[in-house]
Amino acid sequence: MNINSRVKLVFIHSTMSTPLNKIVPELGRVKRLTRLKQRKFISTCGKDFLHCFTVCARGLIKGRHKVRPTQLKKLRRYKKLVRNLAKKKVSLKAKRKILQTGGFLNLILPPVLSFLTSFLNK
Repeated sequence: MNINSRVKLVFIHSTMSTPLNKIVPELGRVKRLTRLKQRKFISTCGKDFLHCFTVCARGLIKGRHKVRPTQLKKLRRYKKLVRNLAKKKVSLKAKRKILQTGGFLNLILPPVLSFLTSFLNK
């Protein structure tokens, strides 16, 4: 992790109204839910959760997160969705819809959780 990414992470942490230490356990619970319950959670979650996914998608694109080759191979199928999720100009409604597409949330959750836990441990 280079210095520039640390600076950006600190900025991201300060702009979120919900602290990261409250978001990470919630995301861990979402990972274990069924697809229908995951969809319901995404449709009712706050903007901080969506912002967290946006930040992590941006990090995946820029290569800041270490992702295993098997995960990367699976994520390539959703390349367009990851790019749209990372864009600032895409509305929250559209980001919710992206996260609700079949199988995408289960692919992006492990890298997001590993990144956030490593950030909290520092």
